[in-house]
Amino acid sequence: MRYSRIAIVKLSSLGDIVHTLPALSLLRNEYPASSITWFADPHGAELMKNFSGIDKIVVVDLKSGGILQKAGNLKKIISKYRGKFDLILDFQGLTKSAVLSRLLGKNTAGFGRGNVREFPARFFYKMKPLFFEEDSHVIRKNIHLLSIIGIYSGDIVYPMKAMDFSMEIKSFIENRELEPGRYVILNIGGGWETKLLSIEQNREILSGINPDLKKVVLWGNRDEEIKADIISESTGAIKVPFMNFTDLILFIANAGALISADSLPLHIADATGTRSVGIFGPTSPERNGSLNRDNISIVNEIECSFCYKRKCSHKNCMVNLDLSPINNFINGE
Repeated sequence: MRYSRIAIVKLSSLGDIVHTLPALSLLRNEYPASSITWFADPHGAELMKNFSGIDKIVVVDLKSGGILQKAGNLKKIISKYRGKFDLILDFQGLTKSAVLSRLLGKNTAGFGRGNVREFPARFFYKMKPLFFEEDSHVIRKNIHLLSIIGIYSGDIVYPMKAMDFSMEIKSFIENRELEPGRYVILNIGGGWETKLLSIEQNREILSGINPDLKKVVLWGNRDEEIKADIISESTGAIKVPFMNFTDLILFIANAGALISADSLPLHIADATGTRSVGIFGPTSPERNGSLNRDNISIVNEIECSFCYKRKCSHKNCMVNLDLSPINNFINGE
């Protein structure tokens, strides 16, 4: 069966959205003339504007306001788009995404038992692929969902649009003399508390980087900015301004290397082909790390590694990391 109107439901998170892009690319190649609509939360929708292959992005805001406002937002979306698609693909696997998919139409597809993120979600799908081994990379898992429509594999491609730096970031780069390939980014953010290194660990990483390379500290929210200020002042590393998604993608694309926890910047580095060091503790590098085998992952495997918990009383998987391979990789030793 050929599908002319396809919906993708991948509301969040940002790193997971990037991990879904290769599946989108394969889907677009198979259905070049079909209309593809992506449903995402406000942040995800902003990120998706930088990628091609999507005909329409629909913002689904289920976080703002109270229950009545959220219900009202959902009702407007359903009344506008219900019955408009002949295939709905839910890459999220949550109960809320599965319910949204089913409300959009009957021909829904999502992961089955053992692969779906929340157990009730699987009851809302008409089509489910065979079981996928969860110790494999999540990008390949997303592509596996397409097996229900006869797409089994293909090249890992991120369909990025042509972009330009904003004037603010362009001036920042020029004033700081950040030449392409001659600066190293240390991303101190990670989203989850359990993914974050201490200030001392970040200082240790920066102190070992070749002084011929400019060192840049990347952050994403107010708490991380405070931390970035402390690190920058004590190491001389350059703290970047807050960046929109377009600037962030281009800034990482022009870097010589990126050092980051399992978060959006690390996955952007894979999408842009930038050398990277992934730092892992609560999440697995086999599932979430770089698919470029020239890149490296820093991990301390202990009994409770890869727990995927956002809070932890000891964080031993992160506290006891051996960070020395980072400098060997960055400095080309």
